[in-house]
Amino acid sequence: MDYFAKISVFLTLAYTVLVLTGCTINKEKYTSGLIGCPENMIVVTESSGGFMANTWTANCDGRIFYCTYRSGSRVDCTESILKE
Repeated sequence: MDYFAKISVFLTLAYTVLVLTGCTINKEKYTSGLIGCPENMIVVTESSGGFMANTWTANCDGRIFYCTYRSGSRVDCTESILKE
């Protein structure tokens, strides 16, 4: 592989990492405003998803919320009927 091909591969990988890192959301921050719990009291568990959509469980003060984010949309959280 010549020098320019190596540089091209490196730049492509670096760009991909930067784009994916910039497209992730701070789950605690976005959950806080929806559930009325301070960001520093929220514990996020069972987080899954990828570039286009994410789901997670947010726990705060004994309350459980199931949250979803879809790229280009908003975060939605619904309180669980179960308690911790």
